[in-house]
Amino acid sequence: SIVFLPRHLGPVEGTLDIQTSVGGFLYVINAYGVPSPYRIAPFLNVSVFSGQRYTPPISIMNPYDSVLHVTEVHTSENFLHLTLPSHISADDPE
Repeated sequence: SIVFLPRHLGPVEGTLDIQTSVGGFLYVINAYGVPSPYRIAPFLNVSVFSGQRYTPPISIMNPYDSVLHVTEVHTSENFLHLTLPSHISADDPE
């Protein structure tokens, strides 16, 4: 599956390059970035020195009536390591 995670709102065009054992395929992709219902924004143009921690607060708005549980965090960069805070339990309201 392919997931589109926009870095800005509005129209986006790109090229998807798929390499297989029988050759490569290029697809022009058009998408439209819309605001996150959770009001989460990407961290862009942040400079962090090697070996340093970057711990900005992340606020998540739950637009739904059910409880929201964050069980995983992800980055598209191979050199970054993300973790959930270890001090927050399932019963913690924060």
